[in-house]
Parts: sequence; C-alpha cells; structure tokens
Amino acid sequence: MGGKIKEVGLKKFKRDETDIDRILEAFLRKDFEYLAELPGAYSAPVQIHVEEDKLGQEMYCLLTSYDSNSNIIGLTNVLTLSGNDYLDHADVIRQMLKDAEND
Repeated sequence: MGGKIKEVGLKKFKRDETDIDRILEAFLRKDFEYLAELPGAYSAPVQIHVEEDKLGQEMYCLLTSYDSNSNIIGLTNVLTLSGNDYLDHADVIRQMLKDAEND
C-alpha cells in the first residue's frame, strides 16, 4: 500500500522431485524455508509468482500450475504478506527467487 507493485520473480519446482500437495500445504502455512529448499527447474508446471510493494511492505504470492494445453491456472488465491508476515518472510522469499534464477 503506497508504493509501486513490481514483479520480484518466480520459482519453478522440479517436477520429478516435488510433491504438489506438499508444496500447496507449505505455501498455505507460509513455510517459505521449506519451499526455498526444494529443487527448481527451468521448465516446470508448479510455480510461485511474487510481486512486491517495498514502500508499503507487502508481498503478493501466487501458486500456479499449467494444464496440458499450457493454460496457467491458479492453485490458490493470492497470498498477501504484510506487517510481521512481510518482515518474517520477505528476505527468505527474495533469496529463494534469486537462487531460482540460477536453476
């Protein structure tokens, strides 16, 4: 709230080494440390998209996948991190996305 919303990045989870149900559960309970440890891959169906308002200290995270026709589908509603949630998780999420750029 108050700043510009900018894309931070995304992480794609390696298909054969990840369990979509575990990813979904971890996302919903905001276990970004667990998600950061999972292997990434360049082309993978399950992905976290992250945008941020640094001035307003809010982060917006969306877990998606795609179907056989390459249509992107949301697996969850947008998860908004603000206040203590933002302070607790923003650095881990940024590092996860930075590491994902190298996958």
